[in-house]
Amino acid sequence: MSTRTSGTSTPVHSFDAIAPFASASPTKQRSTNPVKKVWTSIKQHAIEHHRSVNAATLKAMPRNPSAAKKYAREVSELQMHASRLRAYSAPNLKSYATIHKLPYDRLRRAYLKLPTRSDREASNQLLSPAQELALVRYLDSIDAIGLGIRRSQVEQQATALLAESYLGVDEAPPPLGTNWARR
Repeated sequence: MSTRTSGTSTPVHSFDAIAPFASASPTKQRSTNPVKKVWTSIKQHAIEHHRSVNAATLKAMPRNPSAAKKYAREVSELQMHASRLRAYSAPNLKSYATIHKLPYDRLRRAYLKLPTRSDREASNQLLSPAQELALVRYLDSIDAIGLGIRRSQVEQQATALLAESYLGVDEAPPPLGTNWARR
């Protein structure tokens, strides 16, 4: 790159001559690669799947910070009432909840020391986090070599992961739903 000086003390570079003709923001060319389209679709479906799986947690712990604080206060209040009730041999939870205007089901769960909605594991998730990671890595490797990914491949690999980790003696592993790969 050559540098020359003009009448001013600022050096002028050879690329300065083409700068006015260069676009300030280069235009992005959209990829029409079908593998990328499928992969984007699969990732979108995975996001939707996780949102639906975690719906109970999201309802219990809303994204609104003030609602989350309110929920935490309610949980601590229910735990306080539950600890008071444990002092009695056979308390009537229903009447106690009615008198103190508390939700009976949540008071009962606190009394029995069961986890709250925000503490519970998702009950309808078939793959463990390690299996999901293995599935994602498998799909990434297929994408990296440029092959197309089909829903049937995703379902087959997920079924294989479930079958490999299943510990049942004479039973088949739990089947995937008919729309599992679409979600």
